[in-house]
Amino acid sequence: MNGLTETLSQKADLDGSGKVIVSQLPSMDYVPTNEKGAPGGVAELDNDGKVPTSQIPDITVDAWPRAETASPATLAKYGATTPNEVLAALNVRTQNSLMRDLNIMLNLSLGTSNIDAWADLLDSTGNINSAVSNGWSLTANVLSQFKINHSAGAQNLILGSNPVNPEKIAQTFTVIAPTTLTTAKVFLAKSNSPTDNIYAYIYATSGGVPTGSALYTSTNYIVGSSLTGTPAEKVFYFTNVPLSANTVYALVFSRTGALDGSNNYRIWSSSSGVYSGGRAYSYVSGVWGDTGVTSAYDLNFEVSSADPATIVWNPVTPTEPLAFAAVCAEQNLGTGTITWYLSDDGTSWTEVTALDTMQQVNFDAAALYLKCVLTGNATVSAVAWGGY
Repeated sequence: MNGLTETLSQKADLDGSGKVIVSQLPSMDYVPTNEKGAPGGVAELDNDGKVPTSQIPDITVDAWPRAETASPATLAKYGATTPNEVLAALNVRTQNSLMRDLNIMLNLSLGTSNIDAWADLLDSTGNINSAVSNGWSLTANVLSQFKINHSAGAQNLILGSNPVNPEKIAQTFTVIAPTTLTTAKVFLAKSNSPTDNIYAYIYATSGGVPTGSALYTSTNYIVGSSLTGTPAEKVFYFTNVPLSANTVYALVFSRTGALDGSNNYRIWSSSSGVYSGGRAYSYVSGVWGDTGVTSAYDLNFEVSSADPATIVWNPVTPTEPLAFAAVCAEQNLGTGTITWYLSDDGTSWTEVTALDTMQQVNFDAAALYLKCVLTGNATVSAVAWGGY
């Protein structure tokens, strides 16, 4: 190179060893020639070989800018007045689509013969491993119940008559999960003028009927003379009455005085829309059997447990770890509360912040548990859950 090297419009000398003298190198500041800021888009070097500051353009980068306009047709389609409202509407639609997908997956998981996921998930007690139920709904305090309209299909059963008629009346009921009984309610009336009292008892069962001695006795009694000929709901109270899961118990009613064919009691029942977890029985001449009317009768009764109630469903097995999960439920808070939780191990629970909404989770693929805690008179009539 004849001892010289060209640097832009200037030249630098080589030293004795053939290297460029550093002090003679111009500054190599550079800006793209297609950027605005220099005349004609071309920056010129000054006498020192540098780009004048005045010719360096300001560069501003706006990455992923928000939409500033939307067509009238697009705004009308989503009922929006601004582009941001369109984006919000699209987000809602996306979430709704995810929820529909979830419900479809839950339905399909039950098979075509049981397509009603919400009903099946709740109605099948095999899906629940800790719960209290009143037949079709989960509640904070109702274990089991059968309510009737006294003007339609009601039947009064004799209680405490002579040995030819029922001496005692019982209603069996099924407990789904461990719980503590607190109250029992029935509708009572009197015939003529009994002067004794009525107690309620809890019995174990064998072959579907009460057996052995009473396990527990109500802490109060109903004074016979306080009743009238019109049926009225009466409450019996219990304390420290633990009941075991998946067990049939009998709620038994008996008078304290002698049997009397004239002065006795009536307890209301029905054969219309009977309770599936048990039935009514009568005790005649030392034997438990039909009520004397039909074996299909149930008392108008309600047994309740301590409040609050914690309900845990048996886990479902995901096919892969879950990043999102949701709970869909039909519920009525009443004056109480309902709190939902999800878990992948049944021990560490993640609170569900809102129903019918996908939320982020970090669950292993082993299992997916569902739990809810109810207080007061809150009820749950249907539920579905899952994720992806």
